This record gives sequence, C-alpha cells and structure tokens, in this order.
Amino acid sequence: MIWWLLGILVLAVAPIVPEILRLPMQGAARATTKGTFIRLRRGLTHFRCYGPEDGALVVCVHGLTTPSFVWDSLAPAYAAKGYRVLV
Repeated sequence: MIWWLLGILVLAVAPIVPEILRLPMQGAARATTKGTFIRLRRGLTHFRCYGPEDGALVVCVHGLTTPSFVWDSLAPAYAAKGYRVLV
C-alpha cells in the first residue's frame, strides 16, 4: 500500500521539479528570443503576436508542462486567415 502512495506522490511532483530547478532567463538570452517581454506585477512575461492588429483576437495559453512553442505552427495559420494571435 505504501508503494502505491509513494508512486502517486512521485507522479504528482514530477512535473513540478523541472520548474523549480530551471534557471532564470538572463538578458543575453532575452535579446535573441523572438517576441516581446513586459514587466507585470508578478514578474517578466514573454509574449508573441501574429496577424493584423485589427483582426479578431485568438489567445493561445500554454501549460506548466507544455511550453509556448507548441503554438508555433498554429499561430501563423490563424494569422494567415486574418486573426490576431497572442501567444
């Protein structure tokens, strides 16, 4: 029984560990990154916009275990159809 609980605990914590161990991004890396950085109350946030400024807005949000580059193929496709895409 204890092995089951330990296994569940490991599976629950596994996605969080890489985030805790990840080093913060420094200025040199930010300078080579596509997109824009904006300082918000809780820190620095990176975003990218695609498509015409007057297009209907589509917002693509990534998750803890899924980085924002998962939208790299979808965002330009929406922009080509006239949408403004925020990633």
